This record gives sequence, structure tokens and C-alpha cells, in this order.
Amino acid sequence: MKPIELQLKPSLLLLGLLTAISTLSCVILSQIPIALSIKSGLIALVIFSTIYFMLRDALLLLPHSWQRLSVTSKGQIRLVNKQGAQILPALVGNTFISHFLIIFLIENSVYRFGLPPLILFRGLENYQQHRQLRIYLRWGYQQVGRLSDMDKQ
Repeated sequence: MKPIELQLKPSLLLLGLLTAISTLSCVILSQIPIALSIKSGLIALVIFSTIYFMLRDALLLLPHSWQRLSVTSKGQIRLVNKQGAQILPALVGNTFISHFLIIFLIENSVYRFGLPPLILFRGLENYQQHRQLRIYLRWGYQQVGRLSDMDKQ
């Protein structure tokens, strides 16, 4: 197997999706007949959490945002965040893999509260690497027995 190296870039598609979902959520919350203080608090919570996820997942600006993903020739997955910390994750069985989107759900025994997921959209600049990664995750990673929960579904 050839090594796979993906340098992650900000995703305008994810930014747009988060904005649209946040806006729709705020519109729905504004129509619910509850006290104005509760409604305002919920809308503020939606806005602040959306800003956080935009900064972390779409724009990759927070210190714990994923910056690089690599798969070695031996099949070892390595993630690097903006602080330079290298993580050797174990993927959870319900990691989502499709032709245009990969969502890594990550486990690591080192971190107490878990790690943020990695969301990868297929782009024109990394199409070949995305394809290689998708094929590896679908066939190579399962053959090693690491995603055995996925076979049970």
C-alpha cells in the first residue's frame, strides 16, 4: 500500500452548511411560543456553538483543529492538530464513508473526553488522495479487523 497524505484545508461547503443549519434553527426557535428569555438563551446557544464549530471544523483555526491526516504504508493512521500533537487514533465502527464525504469518529485512550471528529469533503485539489483513503478505509482497514463493528451492521 502506498502512503496517503492529506493536508486539510478550510471547507467553504461545511461553513455554508453550518450557517444554513444554524439560521434555520434560529428561525424555528424564534417561532416557538415560549418565554422570551428562554428563547433568547437558546438562540444565543445555537449561535455560539455554531461559531465554535465553524472555527474548529470548517475554518480549522482552533488549536485542536485537525490539520493533517496520513496513513503509513503499514496502515497506521496518524492525525496532526494545529498545535502539532500527533494522534494515533482508533476509528469507531460507525465512521461514515461515502464517495463525497468521510466522517472519522475517533477514539483514543489518552484523552478523557474524546476527540473531535474529522469531516472530509471530496475536493478537486485532493481528489486522488480522498479516493485512496476511501478505498483503504472501506477495504484495507476492515481486513486488518479494526472496524469489526461495521461488519455487524
